[in-house]
This record gives sequence, structure tokens and C-alpha cells, in this order.
Amino acid sequence: MQVRVKTIQLANKNIAFAVVHERTCTIQCVVTVIPIVVSGQMVKVVSELSQESIINVQGIVCVTKDPITDATSIISVRACIRISRPIRPDSNCHLCVELQVRKLYCVNKALPTLFITIDNAALSDIEINKAKQVT
Repeated sequence: MQVRVKTIQLANKNIAFAVVHERTCTIQCVVTVIPIVVSGQMVKVVSELSQESIINVQGIVCVTKDPITDATSIISVRACIRISRPIRPDSNCHLCVELQVRKLYCVNKALPTLFITIDNAALSDIEINKAKQVT
């Protein structure tokens, strides 16, 4: 699937997390070094991606032990990913699946510092005024 990078977090040299989105659908991707399948170089490439970079990603959808609170509900994810068996979200309706990345291609790397982010563009006038008062 072709998605945009929302956030990247490097846990160590063998594992990186990326929250990606396509329109209103978000999912957490996990890039873990697996011999012959995923190299340490792929983890490094993922850690160097900037926000809003466009990537093609392929992987395995897995159920997580703990809910992921940085992603949208399972209803949105079903629109993006074909899931052969039903997966139930936890009682708070947080996503309980993640994508174990097997292949990742950077289609278009965004500028390291964007002039405006999607999160900033989504702020309401009230939130902007509160932020102005704090600074």
C-alpha cells in the first residue's frame, strides 16, 4: 500500500516504528531485523525518513498484545487493508493490529522540515489562539 509517514521512532539498531497514514486511516508499522528478510540497512533507511514522505510498504498484519493508541480504529483500517478474519479492537476502540514490514520503498522523500504539517493545518482557531497565549 502507498502511504505517508506520520511519525518515526528508532527503538534500537534492530527495530524501528513508523506510524503511516492514507487519508484518515493510520497504522503502526514495525521494521525489525530478520535475517534474509529484513536487513539492518532497511531499519536505518526507515529511521532517516522525514514526515509526510511517500512510501510503498508491504508486510504482514499482526494482532498486538497491547492496544496502539497512535492509530485509528479498526473500522478505518479495514478500508485500507484486506483482513481475511475479523479482528476485534479493545474496549477503548483503539487499534490492535500492526504491520510487520517485509518490503519498503521510498517513493518521494519529503523535505526534512516542512513549512506546515498536517497536524498544524488541522488545528482549530481556538487551539491556535491558546497556543499564541502560551508563547
